[in-house]
Amino acid sequence: MKYVFFLCVSVFLWSCDKNSTPANLLPESDMVKVLYDIHLIEAKISKLNLGSTDSSKMVFDTWETQLFAQYKIDSAVYKQSYRYYASHPEQLNGIYKEVIKKLEARPSTDNNPNKTRPTR
Repeated sequence: MKYVFFLCVSVFLWSCDKNSTPANLLPESDMVKVLYDIHLIEAKISKLNLGSTDSSKMVFDTWETQLFAQYKIDSAVYKQSYRYYASHPEQLNGIYKEVIKKLEARPSTDNNPNKTRPTR
């Protein structure tokens, strides 16, 4: 009986290995593109002023589903990839540096042409 317990615990611990790479992990370059678009979606929804968190969530879920279809991935692949990169902070930091670069390079959609973009 002890051996069965030991075997079960060993299998569990082995399956939780954070160093194992998921089989369908999004490459970092694709993760940058997806996260960039997700942040744009979030910004667009916040500008809609829907007034209700439920409405905002419904719109976000719809647009997110369309985004995943565009990249030919599903939410499980995205979530699994995000969890993997979150458990590898150096990689996630590099991904977000690229996302920030892309967001900062994006032309301002503000209606005021005299307004300058914030600098860091």
